Amino acid sequence: MSDWGYLPNEYEIAIGEISHRKRLIVEGPTDKNVFKTLLCQFDEYENELSTQNKINEDNIDIDCVEDLPQNDFNLNGCTINQNGNRGKVEYLHETLQNSPKHNNLVFFADREFREFNLDKIQDYLNGHKVKGSLVWSRGHSIENYLFDFNILRQSLRGLTKDQLYDKNIQNYEKLFYNTIRFATAISLALKDCEKIQALEDKFNWDLIDVDDSEVILNVEECKIRLKNQQGSAKNRISLEDVEKVIASFKNWYIKLKKNAIEINTIRWICHGHIGAKIIIEVYRACIKYTYYKNHDFKEKPNNTEVKNQIEEDLKKRKRDIEKEMKNENPIIFKQKNKDMWKILINYWASKVVSDKNNKYPYPKEIIDKLRDKLR
Repeated sequence: MSDWGYLPNEYEIAIGEISHRKRLIVEGPTDKNVFKTLLCQFDEYENELSTQNKINEDNIDIDCVEDLPQNDFNLNGCTINQNGNRGKVEYLHETLQNSPKHNNLVFFADREFREFNLDKIQDYLNGHKVKGSLVWSRGHSIENYLFDFNILRQSLRGLTKDQLYDKNIQNYEKLFYNTIRFATAISLALKDCEKIQALEDKFNWDLIDVDDSEVILNVEECKIRLKNQQGSAKNRISLEDVEKVIASFKNWYIKLKKNAIEINTIRWICHGHIGAKIIIEVYRACIKYTYYKNHDFKEKPNNTEVKNQIEEDLKKRKRDIEKEMKNENPIIFKQKNKDMWKILINYWASKVVSDKNNKYPYPKEIIDKLRDKLR
């Protein structure tokens, strides 16, 4: 859309009155990439099977509202400003319901935390909400569809050395439920403290410890790192704010653990961007744990050991082990998370199109609407 140079009112006319193609309107570039991948997979798979009423990727446009100027939306009040790109998608859907080409338009918006009871950790929908040609994501956002160990298992294989993968993946599988619970607790803590934008990308593998049964936040290091983070003034937070976030995280983590909430609930509640990051960072933390065990390294030795090994020696040894770890595993540690998620998206899409048992959830309602004949 940015290439066209449309303002919102011009865009509304273009897609609502003169568009002769199926058009999917989404929030941001991640949504667009996921749907492009999914449609491509459906197109190829159904071509091979000679499916009737099949998806034709070439006849579908995907528009990203992030490209439209935020301030040009003519709305009463501040709904758009509060809800960002989701607000743009829902505004366009509402505005264009009576347009001549409305039946050629399909809209996809993030559910976010709507229709969840966060006090009781309940999902009121247990599926996609559909309102006319608008479909909400099944969970918080589009990333949540990939919060599935079976998807991650094969995708991570190509990002990890074979020998290390075999050792690491077993422990990661045991920790996967706790990983999603950990990510959900982080999500809800940042929501409660209104710090999602400031801190959603700050929880890296070196702030996370694991063992054979638990995923643990390194609280003391977390306090230092978050308090000293760089960035715009609005994203800097005080030590008091950090303490509130950590206290809220602990409360949510205990609550989720105590109530033994099923993974099929928390995987959808978890903030999509935060969960996508934490899933990769915990896998990296598992690699760190494997290297520590191989080197018989204990980051927090008991008092007897401290007498024989000064603190600086421990720090240096830790740095050396982690340097070796990153040098031997450049893909998983140096590749950007968004590039790794492209691999996960491709694998997920390939499983979705061939899935006969509804094992892999996806926005089926969107695909079905894109199959409908043009009007």
